[in-house]
Amino acid sequence: MKHVLRTLSIIISFTILGACAPDSRDEGSKATTTAEPARPTVVEEAGYRIARGATRIQDMSVNFDSTTKSMRLRGKMEYLSMKGQSLENVSVDLTGTLDSDGFIALKNHSSESAPKGAPLVAAKATCLSESGTCHSSFIDIYIYTEGVVYHHQIESHQEVKVEDKPEAKKEEQDPEDLTPEGGADEVDGEPGQYVGTIQEDIENILQVKPQIPAKKEEPKKEEPKKDAPAKPKSSVSQAIGPVNAGRLENATNLLKYEQNHTPAGFRILRPERKTYFATNELAYIIAQMGQITKQEVSGYVLAVGDLSREAGGRLGTHKSHQNGLDADVAFYFNNKSFQNYFASAVAVDKPHANWMIQEQWKLFKHVVNTQLIDRIFIHRTLKKALCGVAIQNGELQKGKNEGLAYETLRRLIADTDHHNHFHLRVKCSSAQVRCRQMAEPAPGSGCF
Repeated sequence: MKHVLRTLSIIISFTILGACAPDSRDEGSKATTTAEPARPTVVEEAGYRIARGATRIQDMSVNFDSTTKSMRLRGKMEYLSMKGQSLENVSVDLTGTLDSDGFIALKNHSSESAPKGAPLVAAKATCLSESGTCHSSFIDIYIYTEGVVYHHQIESHQEVKVEDKPEAKKEEQDPEDLTPEGGADEVDGEPGQYVGTIQEDIENILQVKPQIPAKKEEPKKEEPKKDAPAKPKSSVSQAIGPVNAGRLENATNLLKYEQNHTPAGFRILRPERKTYFATNELAYIIAQMGQITKQEVSGYVLAVGDLSREAGGRLGTHKSHQNGLDADVAFYFNNKSFQNYFASAVAVDKPHANWMIQEQWKLFKHVVNTQLIDRIFIHRTLKKALCGVAIQNGELQKGKNEGLAYETLRRLIADTDHHNHFHLRVKCSSAQVRCRQMAEPAPGSGCF
């Protein structure tokens, strides 16, 4: 493994390219690469050595046929040989048929077996289309050679013929006011990869068994427990696509949860907007914040604003809130009259005198400690004040880039808005197999 990493360190990394136009005879779409590491990396996951950033696609086209429910993936790929330190070419010609769960296992199109010693190539398409077709999808491509699985992810959005388009649904009429409560709704950063089911694909579709002993598992992320709105496994919520261009299936109804768990410690601020739907993970975080509020701020009820629509999609002028991962939440104030609306916690260039900074800091640390949080957007004045609390408490030191306080502040994204609420976003979980995760926040607490 060390030899592989040394080899990679001396090779100039690829520029990840989008595909060229597909063959003119192909009525499908060209494929584009999702986010890849800036430099080739090899990691050990679940008994496999997986290389990312060491491949690129050439002339890659995707064609889904609505009549036969079949897909064909054709093109060429280059990969960086781990042993020879050279670029190798492999032809890709894979086909498969849509299954009932919205996936397509793509295997060798030719009936002839690959020559002995040739790389194994397979792929899986995960369908994103709402209609149950696969005109829109992302595809995990796998090449196995030299004991390494090369992983490359592409996305494809094929133009749908008029006769293939499902009957348009009548959109629900917006309430009169669907403007975000207080300032811009930022997305911040580029989308990364779709979550997918990589380890399962390698074993079941590429048909390669684990080659090395699996590492001792790290403690798992905290999962929804007794305080979380429960759902049967058959209807696990699905965040589909990125936060700014996605949708939501099997959503959890936070208004119903609030009504069934009174006092829940939180309340939906404007239920008439019908924007109180979320994934299971976000619902769990909201429920947890309600419990903390009951324990730490006696008599207080945490106000929760927009989450997502029941089916996700665009929400007024929000830039995100489209797939059940985002929530707008009020700040804590020692003046309880501020509970009925989103009150500003910034007075000119300093925190409001009534803002409960210690309780707010404790809340942020608790939710980040679940390891479910992607980002929390907050006004820069408030972020600066929280940096001061962490430094004064001895929780944060310059040059020490570890620990809960550091991780919490890294995920607190400072901006010029979000003065009267914070915008919380959870990560895609492994259960959200069609979810596109945002790139991780940059390293650093942002306090020094």
